[in-house]
Amino acid sequence: MGQMTPEEIERVAAAAWPAQEAEDRAGWLLRHTPGLSRARSNAALPLVTHPDPTVVSAWYAARHAPARIQVAPLERRGELDSSLAEAGWEERMRVDVLTAATADVAVPASPVAVLGSAVPRWLEAWARAEERTDAAAHARLVFSRIASDRAAYALAPGGGSVGLAVLGDLGACGLFCMATHRDARRRGLATAVLGGLAQWARGAGATLLYLQVLAANAQAQALYTGAGFTRSHGYVHRARP
Repeated sequence: MGQMTPEEIERVAAAAWPAQEAEDRAGWLLRHTPGLSRARSNAALPLVTHPDPTVVSAWYAARHAPARIQVAPLERRGELDSSLAEAGWEERMRVDVLTAATADVAVPASPVAVLGSAVPRWLEAWARAEERTDAAAHARLVFSRIASDRAAYALAPGGGSVGLAVLGDLGACGLFCMATHRDARRRGLATAVLGGLAQWARGAGATLLYLQVLAANAQAQALYTGAGFTRSHGYVHRARP
């Protein structure tokens, strides 16, 4: 498995999930996607150890948007996180970033459809699984910006589980939108989707898989650990009150 630093993974992940507007400025990657509330589409990523958060506040204020920061990797941005907390930036979520060698994730035991785009049946299944109302907005504002030859949209039989793989630089492939409908859980569908995407990533030349999972989501953590993933680093999302 190719080794990547947490900082490299974060930059690759930011490119894999493209924001409508992204700008490198004063030690920050500033991201904004009007029409979506999703944190990874609308948060500043620190590119140096302790950049000035007033840059973030001013940039988002100019866009009439809430200021948010994805403090990543948390283990190397602890001083920044502490200063933001002291300044009143509120913690919204904690996330773990897990990685695995593509060769270590098993081929799915049951068939999984691997699609080249976010077709309506995939979007509908994802919306059901995550109980989302903004799937169409994601299709328009995010998925349409991902090159079709760099992405794979997996769909389990019956549409109970879905996932998205996006190829990036340095032999990395990110897994996003991993979701299983509550009525379809404990049937091996999520494991099948994970294996199908890993198989596609191997065929596309990727050597490393990465994904983000809520630190408090014990069920998902167990699934990925059982599939061969280990923790690379964590991050925390903070918002200015």
